[in-house]
Formats: sequence, C-alpha cells, structure tokens
Amino acid sequence: MIDNLQGAGPYRGFWSVTAHPVVLETAAALGPDFVCIDLQHGAEWSQLDANKFTALAHYHVPGLVRVPANDPAAIGRALDLGAAGVVVPLVNSAEDARAAVAACLHAPGGTRSFGPQSPRIELGDRNATCIVQIETAEAVSEADEIAAVAGVDCLFVGPIDLGLSIGGASAYDLLSVFDGSHTTAAVMQEALARVVRAVEASGKLAGIHCSSGAAAVAAEAHGFKLVAIATDVSAMRRDLALQLAAVRDGTP
Repeated sequence: MIDNLQGAGPYRGFWSVTAHPVVLETAAALGPDFVCIDLQHGAEWSQLDANKFTALAHYHVPGLVRVPANDPAAIGRALDLGAAGVVVPLVNSAEDARAAVAACLHAPGGTRSFGPQSPRIELGDRNATCIVQIETAEAVSEADEIAAVAGVDCLFVGPIDLGLSIGGASAYDLLSVFDGSHTTAAVMQEALARVVRAVEASGKLAGIHCSSGAAAVAAEAHGFKLVAIATDVSAMRRDLALQLAAVRDGTP
C-alpha cells in the first residue's frame, strides 16, 4: 500500500468527478489523506493524464483512480500515469479480486505491463494500492473470501448501488442508515457490519463513500477506516446554495 495510506487509518479523502487539475490542486492543498479521481461516473470519464497527478504530488497527496471497470488495460493505464492506486468497481468474488490485484502488479506477482509516464514510477514498484468495491448482495456474501485475497488492501462500499442491490433503495444518506430511519436500514446495517467483520479478520481496511463529513464520522464509528467525504461537485453545489441563499435572504 502507498506510504500515506499504510497502517490502520483512519484515512479521509475527497472524491473528484471533474478531474480538473485546478480542482485537484485545490483539494490537495487542504491536506486530505488522498484524492480519488472518478473515471467510472465522473464528468471526464475518458480523460486521464499525468498532469492530474502532478497537481496532487505538489502537496504530497496520493491520487487514486476509480477505473471504469475491472479491466487490466484501464488499471495499468491509471498506474502508468501516476496513480498511487486504483478503486475497482463491482468486485463480486475472490476471482474478481485476484484479477484486480494481478492487474496492479508487474511480473512475477501479476500481469501488469511496464510503461510508466512519470519519473515517480520505478520498475519493480509493488506498492500500488488495490481497493475493491463492494456494491452488490453477492459481494457482501463473498466479503470474507474477497478480503482474504493477497494484495487487496481495502474493501470499499458503494452505498448507492449496494442499497439498490439488497433493498431496492439508494443508501447514499448513510446517516439515515445508521440511525435506523432509512427504509432499508436493518439490511444495510447488517451488510456494512459484515464487510467490517471481513476486513477485521483479514487485517485489511474497510472503506466507504460518504455524502458529507458528518456521514463520514458516523461511518468511522461503525468501523470504516477509509472514507471519501464528498465529491467536488456536491461540495461546490452545497456551498453555492448556501451563498446564494445568504444573499437572497440579506444575511450579512
């Protein structure tokens, strides 16, 4: 695992769906433990270049990339450009997890081809962080087996898709899940607890995407050690709404 994310945590970071270097640098200047660039659902899903990681490297903040799929070409490309690690979506089994790990490692440990685009990357580097996403009922049922895969560093819950998979309702509002007011609170609480138990047994990290700092605090209280606090766009939307409301209300 990359130096900044070694140990038991907690690790708090931001999620970028814009992937703009100015936005990434602004986020990094605040001193998070990581910034993750979203290439699965982000606005620039097809755009990735070394400049994005240069913006983060100035502040010594690791840049992670959520790749579009569990695809060795996408994983290798992200790492070649300077990503410190990848977040791999829809990992539903130990077999899926082993494929993700293999794509992160050069031979003889894996299948990744060597072709770095940054002087920060050296031959033989085995420190690429491999984070696998738990987003389905199937993945939760296989959490123990997934967590036991060598080379997996973190099981990262996607609450929207997981909520849809196990209860038919998005669970992005984690505060309502933890306080019991969400329509699928009971089943989601058990699913989240099962993921946490799996990583505790394997010595890995449990991670989760949160909609706010308050939700991240609640998630940490339930055993999650790597939390994505918010997206850049959602944070901008909230602050712009507050500022607009203030001027319309005449608030000084």
